[in-house]
Amino acid sequence: MSVCLIVAVAPSALILWWILVRDRADPEPPGLVWGTVGLGALSSVWAVGLELLADKLGPGMADAAGEGMPLGSALVAATFVGLAEESGKLLAVLALPFRRREFNQIFDGVLYCVAASLGFATLENILYVGMSGLTDGPFGIALTGTMRAVTAVPGHAGFGILMGLWVGAAKMVPRKRTRFLLTGFGVATAAHALYDAVLFTGTWTAILIVPILAIVVTWSLIGIRHVQQRDLAYARSFWAWRRRVDEAAEAMRLAPAPEGRHLSDQ
Repeated sequence: MSVCLIVAVAPSALILWWILVRDRADPEPPGLVWGTVGLGALSSVWAVGLELLADKLGPGMADAAGEGMPLGSALVAATFVGLAEESGKLLAVLALPFRRREFNQIFDGVLYCVAASLGFATLENILYVGMSGLTDGPFGIALTGTMRAVTAVPGHAGFGILMGLWVGAAKMVPRKRTRFLLTGFGVATAAHALYDAVLFTGTWTAILIVPILAIVVTWSLIGIRHVQQRDLAYARSFWAWRRRVDEAAEAMRLAPAPEGRHLSDQ
């Protein structure tokens, strides 16, 4: 059981650590980060509910996905899955960290969306790896854990990064908040749907997850670098403004008072 948990949790822990290391300039409160991870895991309840509803609307969708679907049908089914899962992650972020003053950089959107995504991915991973262990023993744990460590878990993290880039912008630019939130949600859902669609076909087409993941990871890394540069530029301009304000206040304090009176006498 302990080996199963380690195999299931380790990929998410490593990715979250990698993200946290990039937030050294203004680290987020650990309690807030772990709270977001927990809400991300709980969002699976929301996602499963919506997916069950979608399965009722499209009879046998889950069975069809397991047996293989035509690409068009697979894309429709995967869009339902993407909408359900990414909306749950977004709600987790909006419910907790987005409302807090500690969320004060664009990169924080990336961090918290990844935290929510990895909370979801970790719970999902525990279930998949655990079931493989029950049916195939240690071999099943190793195989499923390895496959998901290089596909599903990085995928969820990548979708979280893509959404987080826009969620962070939404926090920092209130007048465009709705537009940015919808854009982030749409981008993450589209990437997630495309990833799942090729898997749902149950054919050699599934190999396309490799270039899809490569594109998602590449965009994610470029996006992270861009927002870090933006955050750094904003921080520099803010502290430059503060320095000018402090210098002006100091100059006023030292300036001679009018009519020979001292400022302390006024």
